[in-house]
Amino acid sequence: MFICLKGIRWVKPGRIAGILRCWNKDGMVARNIELGLAALRGEKGPAYDRIILNAGMVDHLLGSDGAQDISAAFDRAREAIDSGKALRRLLNYIKISNKVIS
Repeated sequence: MFICLKGIRWVKPGRIAGILRCWNKDGMVARNIELGLAALRGEKGPAYDRIILNAGMVDHLLGSDGAQDISAAFDRAREAIDSGKALRRLLNYIKISNKVIS
């Protein structure tokens, strides 16, 4: 799996920390990126829970179909992550963004 940084360079997620070290000396940006990607790959933990909470609340508050009930909204968010759909969407967005930038 690869992600794009700054719309230019494709790198393996494990290398993000080295690339971002010059941007953020304490490493928090790199760590948050890696935690977010791990969560989008379905790795359970605080980052996963935070993404579920945020995505579910946004769907519920926007009145998305099937998310009128807050519990159903959280279930939809879990399904999107656990099925890999959320990560595929992110990677597709990055790919399209690169075409627009170049």
